Amino acid sequence: MSEGLNKAFIKNPKGFMQQHVFNVYPDTTALNLNCQVHKFNIKPFSKTKVGKIPRVILTKANKERSTFSHAFNAYYLPWQQRGNPSIQLGTQAKYFFTAGITGCRLIINAGNHPRVTHVDGGQYRFRNQMDALCSTRSNGNNFDRQRYWDNGNYYATIVIGTLTGIINKRWKFFAQSFNKIDTPLGGLHFEQI
Repeated sequence: MSEGLNKAFIKNPKGFMQQHVFNVYPDTTALNLNCQVHKFNIKPFSKTKVGKIPRVILTKANKERSTFSHAFNAYYLPWQQRGNPSIQLGTQAKYFFTAGITGCRLIINAGNHPRVTHVDGGQYRFRNQMDALCSTRSNGNNFDRQRYWDNGNYYATIVIGTLTGIINKRWKFFAQSFNKIDTPLGGLHFEQI
């Protein structure tokens, strides 16, 4: 089953993200991953859905089963309590995933090889302290300046990046946010950031 999901994601990441909700917490095999490139699979997350959209889960490919032709390499940025893990994106992989963002903030540096930092919101008491780190909110167009992303009014967000272009390669980021089903804003919200 992973093979079909992996293949669909690789073929059209943006389309896949509009039709599948990534679980904000990866499979337990991926929970202790550090900031680097890992080989991943996408699997169904039981039979749970957000609204009518099926939920999937990112899981680290097993070494003995990583010969699947559609397992893929991706940068992974974890969450760290009272910490700010950071990763420099390059060209070693075409995809990037964050751990779930639930009150944290991502700082995205400008440039073709941006540094992305996952800032734990729990270590700052006031919003102006977070704003001092970076005050420009990402809107999908401001690639040339440092910017931030947070999940705003949504319960949870996962940010996924794709490396695009043949000669002038550039990272594009997409946020997939949702609320719990019983909230007024339940369901999936998808946008480029």
